[in-house]
Amino acid sequence: MRAAGPYVEPTNRERAIWAKRAVDAFARETRMQHEDLETQISDLVCDLQHLCDARRVSWDRVTDRAEGHYLTEVFEAKAVKS
Repeated sequence: MRAAGPYVEPTNRERAIWAKRAVDAFARETRMQHEDLETQISDLVCDLQHLCDARRVSWDRVTDRAEGHYLTEVFEAKAVKS
């Protein structure tokens, strides 16, 4: 966790930690703690699709946008290392 202050772009490691916390919360809520991580993630993604359907959000737009963000973040992380 970062201290309060000016915004600093999070690292991909930090993003992965946030995602793992979300998966862990989902696994606890659905009593899937005994399942492997891939199963937990795929079930969460499935339920996110149900949420999109229920709220009339385009799953294709969500995944296209997410993929774009992911590729940008990976590219930027590689550029910083160079």
